[in-house]
Amino acid sequence: MTLTYRAVTSTIKGLTRLLCRVDDAQLARVPDRGPLIVVANHVNFLEVPLLYTHLLPRPVTGFAKAENLSNPILGP
Repeated sequence: MTLTYRAVTSTIKGLTRLLCRVDDAQLARVPDRGPLIVVANHVNFLEVPLLYTHLLPRPVTGFAKAENLSNPILGP
């Protein structure tokens, strides 16, 4: 991991812990290796950084609907 990557993820994790009440007690049950599918009931934009930062150091890949690609903030 690069220094920038660690700084950004640490900042996001710190902000989400400061602004949100997160019960991550069950994350200890998530294996460090092997396949894993996590499905989130999309309530708002916050679950993406929450899931991403709390599942680290596991590599996380996500997908979204095609309409999100035309969003000026989230798109390419």
